[in-house]
Amino acid sequence: MAQYDLPAIIYYILNQTGHEQLYYVGHSQGTAIAFARFSEDQELASRVKHLMALAPISRVGHITSPPLRLMLPFATEIETAQLVVASLRGQEVAGSKHSRAQSGPLLVGSVSV
Repeated sequence: MAQYDLPAIIYYILNQTGHEQLYYVGHSQGTAIAFARFSEDQELASRVKHLMALAPISRVGHITSPPLRLMLPFATEIETAQLVVASLRGQEVAGSKHSRAQSGPLLVGSVSV
C-alpha cells in the first residue's frame, strides 16, 4: 500500500483538482503507510502540505537509539519549546495541546513527538 497505492491516490487527487499539494489525514494504519512512504519518497512528501496522524500505530516507546531514549523523558518540554519558538515566529502550531486531544501526537514538519 505504501509503495503503490498511496502515491497513486495522491497523484490522482492532485491531477483531478489541479492543486500542487494536499492535506493528508491518516488514522492508525493510514499513518503507518504515510510514515513508511514519506520517509523514502521526498518528492511525494513534498506534495503533502500537512500530515495529520490520528491514533498512529507507530510510537517511540520501544526505540533503542541511546540519544533518542535520553530525550523521551523531556517530550513535554520539547513540545513546549516548539510551541514557544513557533509563537515567537508568529506561527500557529497545528496539533498543539491547545487544539488537540491529549493522546494525539504533535507533528511539526516531519518530526513526531
